[in-house]
Amino acid sequence: MSAKRNWFIGCGVGCVTVILVLVIGGAFVGKMFKDQFAGFEVVEDMQEELVARYGEIENYCPPADGVITSHRIEVFLTIQDSLSVPGAVLAEQWQKLEDADSSEDKSFGDVVDLAKSAIGFAATTGDYMAVRNSAQLSLDMSPGEYSYIYIIAYKSWLNLESAEDLEEMDFESDVVHYRSVTSDNLILQLECQLGQLSESDLLYGELSKEIESMKKDSSRTPWQDGLPSEMLTELEPYRYDLENSYKQSAAMLGIGLRTEFNEDKFKFEVK
Repeated sequence: MSAKRNWFIGCGVGCVTVILVLVIGGAFVGKMFKDQFAGFEVVEDMQEELVARYGEIENYCPPADGVITSHRIEVFLTIQDSLSVPGAVLAEQWQKLEDADSSEDKSFGDVVDLAKSAIGFAATTGDYMAVRNSAQLSLDMSPGEYSYIYIIAYKSWLNLESAEDLEEMDFESDVVHYRSVTSDNLILQLECQLGQLSESDLLYGELSKEIESMKKDSSRTPWQDGLPSEMLTELEPYRYDLENSYKQSAAMLGIGLRTEFNEDKFKFEVK
């Protein structure tokens, strides 16, 4: 297991449970996931199309001023609106998973129920990501831009997840690979933004300090001490809509999903 720190996962005990169940189940559970979730291949096909069209998350370059225009906020909200139904189902599966994990002393039957809940949650995750990826493709929003807006709006501005909700998790095995997006991805985006500015620009110095702070503390939220006024001006009219579009149960999925099948092994990656 590597020691790489993860960033912005917002994932509770349920996610840990999924991983533990997969580890305990070994290759058998991996094969069961592969057989039951053939639909994940569709998700990956769309993910590959997104990458081919736009590049990886870190390839997105925000505008020089970092401002998310009203048009792009509205596109983002349309994508979030398309996730209302799968988001509600995901929340229900999330609760079932946490309920199944509530007992400290688990019998074999409890472990079986826990595994079933984990599988149900994973299946619902695939449905959620399929809708999200499809919406991104049809509305022409790259994974990088989506993640940038997601982080700036929900986390930097609205602070919809507290620092206590951030977790470090990096797990690899022959059965499953799970990883959240790291601060490195966003730092690369912000460095691209910085490259569009001249040293005489007021924002240049502020953004340089922000990037350095993030490099020193990988759990730091960008602009956590306050967004530049230009960014706030565009975001403020959408406060209500953005607050209501946030889906806590899907926080770990706000960045992306990758799956990979290789013989009898199953690879599941949240990026």
